[in-house]
Amino acid sequence: MTTNGGKYTSSLANGFAPRFVMTSDAGYLDGNFIAWGMAHDLTIGTAGYRAQSYSVITPAKPASVLLGTATIDSPVIFPFPAAGLPNVGLNFDSSTAYQQGINVGDTIRFTDAWATRLAVSQDWFHTDNFNAKAVKLPEYASHGLSPSASLMYKPESNMTVYATFASSLQAGDLAPGGTINAGQSLAPYRSQEYEVGYKVSLAKIDFTAAVFRIQRPFANINTADNAFEITGLQVNKGLELSAIGEVVNGLTVYGGVTLLDAKLENTPLASTNDKIYVGAPKVKGNTLFEYRIPAIQGLVASFDWQFSGPRAADDTNSFFVAGYNLFDLGARYTSTVLSKSVTWRLAVDNLTDKHYWSTVAPSNLTGANTGNLLAHFGSPRTVLASASIDF
Repeated sequence: MTTNGGKYTSSLANGFAPRFVMTSDAGYLDGNFIAWGMAHDLTIGTAGYRAQSYSVITPAKPASVLLGTATIDSPVIFPFPAAGLPNVGLNFDSSTAYQQGINVGDTIRFTDAWATRLAVSQDWFHTDNFNAKAVKLPEYASHGLSPSASLMYKPESNMTVYATFASSLQAGDLAPGGTINAGQSLAPYRSQEYEVGYKVSLAKIDFTAAVFRIQRPFANINTADNAFEITGLQVNKGLELSAIGEVVNGLTVYGGVTLLDAKLENTPLASTNDKIYVGAPKVKGNTLFEYRIPAIQGLVASFDWQFSGPRAADDTNSFFVAGYNLFDLGARYTSTVLSKSVTWRLAVDNLTDKHYWSTVAPSNLTGANTGNLLAHFGSPRTVLASASIDF
């Protein structure tokens, strides 16, 4: 993004892992029993993975993958760059990460009104790093606990108030090519969450509300020394509201909205400190209406409204992308054909053909910024038709 008006510069992705191999395992044992006058739902298990990440031996230079500029109102399908596609076939095994955990969780019901959920995971991490010549670089090994606890109270049989705390570990990110510690992994990240919520089930509708605070380490390339490192915290504070139910006869509503304050805190650079996190709108929601047509049995009409506020397009909040409102219209008809249930569907998504960014995000899946940020176009007006048969 280069202006608030929607101008952008596009390049081929460069420096990402051209290959990765993931092997995972999981096994759990669940049981229900009563002990000391209290009901227990106990879970014991283990889960883990082995992840190999590969890096390009010689990453393409930014100028060789530059595509061009355009605007969101007049997007362009760019030709390939003059130098052609970068060669990512020449790559090497730059990092192999291992994680294995033992998990124990128990939901304890003291009375009909009071219950608690306690869980803990002991995880072991180990990461081997290599350079392009297969020479082993400094490795990393650690272990730690990831506990969580919830307290639940039911003032009435149809409502629940709860409070939750969770602290969890995850493997650190891999430093991207071009940094002084390229190919090396960071220490595991520890995230913490606090949440308080309320749920109630009325005659025809269910309501939920929750307030939360989540923080986690934030990694970025430090411009002072070109090192990929922890450069502060991402702190999310928010309120979530949702409702599901039949508001009038035949009309069902599925709705939810999130009010979010996502900030970068304690960053070494004044230009990024206390700034809005990339791609995180202050308000985002979705409401789906479904109406059963009384005159035609099996016919259901639907109307979906998605909305989002503006989103920051970089860590310094120099640019923002506009918010959007999207409207989808559809219908489905279920009938019986040759004793089989058949459902026909017809829908028009993005009814007004809105030009918008569906994604504005950091360049790394875990939220770390390892280079240019990512943005994806939203789908234009799209007509969909389908049929399904139950055998």
